[in-house]
Amino acid sequence: MTSHHDEFDVFYLHFGFDVQAPAALGELVAALRRHGKPLVYTVHDLRNPHQADPRPRRVALGALPAAPVARRVPPS
Repeated sequence: MTSHHDEFDVFYLHFGFDVQAPAALGELVAALRRHGKPLVYTVHDLRNPHQADPRPRRVALGALPAAPVARRVPPS
């Protein structure tokens, strides 16, 4: 990310973040902050229904910063 920070405006995180080590997520968040890049995370499931053990996802969520603004898109 650091070598490409001038190529994007927003870092968008979707599915798959929870397979990354929490330390790697923390490093990503720190690098985004250093470069003044916002992190956008779309929440679909706080609990991934496809994972038998919810602990790794909870740990990964804990590595992400709390959002200063949250918006909910109403169902259509």
